[in-house]
Amino acid sequence: MDEEELVRFLHRNFPYPGGKGIGDDASVRPYAHEPGGRRIVAKDIFIEGTHFSLKYFSLSQAAEKAVGANVSDMAAMGGIGEEIYLGLGFPRESNASQLREVFQGVRSACRRWKLRLGGGDISKAPCWMISVTICGHAVRPVYRDGARNGDRIGLIGRTGESALGLTLLERDRGNNPFSRRHLRIFPHLREARELARVASAMIDVSDGLIKDLGRILTASGVGAQIQLEKLPISRRMQACCRENGLDARLLALTGGEDYALLCCIPPQRLELLQGSAGYPKLIGHIRRTPRKLSLVSNGTPVSLPVGGYDHFAN
Repeated sequence: MDEEELVRFLHRNFPYPGGKGIGDDASVRPYAHEPGGRRIVAKDIFIEGTHFSLKYFSLSQAAEKAVGANVSDMAAMGGIGEEIYLGLGFPRESNASQLREVFQGVRSACRRWKLRLGGGDISKAPCWMISVTICGHAVRPVYRDGARNGDRIGLIGRTGESALGLTLLERDRGNNPFSRRHLRIFPHLREARELARVASAMIDVSDGLIKDLGRILTASGVGAQIQLEKLPISRRMQACCRENGLDARLLALTGGEDYALLCCIPPQRLELLQGSAGYPKLIGHIRRTPRKLSLVSNGTPVSLPVGGYDHFAN
């Protein structure tokens, strides 16, 4: 079973009447406190050894990033987070100072993104586990299944930089902007609010550009073409990759945990974003061919690399 098969299994066995359930960045239901608005709930879990290593992360950094991943999911739905609930697993040998450090990270995240901690649960565990549930609202939720033929594919933020930073951390070269990019998350909240007015589909890039674009294509029943020369890869990243024997373009396509916003926008709506923070870097377009993704570089077809994070494959 892979991730897509699991999602299909869950769809069949866990219907969600009256709202939008499994298969998007968050669930959505009518929001009683705001006519026409929607209540949004998302959840992420950060596990030591899978999502973070204490060789590089402090417990405070890990906790703040765990909250931030949920904030990014909320932004990808066009929503605003309001409160969080924390599930914390801690190793038997941990001490009170370490627990306080986790909650310092949670408090920093709550202040940074104007959230309330509403409650949660704690338990001993084989390793550190930080599970966050976020609740919020949106006036116009944006789903993954709305992309249509002719939509332009846009990107807010750059991809591959977090993966580059992780590689440098693993090579004990951690004092650089890319490693700091991996350790701390910067959700695109302002831009997401602008995009929510016009986007037909949206997702945050947590598992790699190709992997997450594929989720939009599967949900929407469409295909896409990406122009590789349009990818927003900085000169600094290109130089760093050359110095370390890495492929900058491959990292931009497959590297995860950048939490950039990937969106699809009907061409006629793009002018509504002119001059705003939400105007994306345009990197391709949606096509009719169901689920087929192609890459071109200056008009020349390029083979599709294998990559992106998949818990089942890895």
